[in-house]
Amino acid sequence: MAIIGILAAVAIPQYARYRRSAMNNTAQGAFHSVAVAQEAYFITKNNYTTSYSALISEAGLVIDYNVLYGPITLVLSTDPPSFNFFFNHVSEATATYVLQQ
Repeated sequence: MAIIGILAAVAIPQYARYRRSAMNNTAQGAFHSVAVAQEAYFITKNNYTTSYSALISEAGLVIDYNVLYGPITLVLSTDPPSFNFFFNHVSEATATYVLQQ
């Protein structure tokens, strides 16, 4: 019984770190997709957008909804033109990921 307890004490934290790392990697991929779509939108419209649906319909954004929890919030800055966005990962609703350009 003690051996099982020791193994569990080692394995559970390792699994939690692995899970967090996987979530961070998928979030990083989602960030990249949104950033590419924003830049594609900027090239055609000469400005960034705060409309997530515009990125989908006009810039071809495809996001895995198994990754996202809630909407992506886009925030614009005009001088110089830039954008920030954040979202929550579906597996860890308390973790908010933020990209600042």
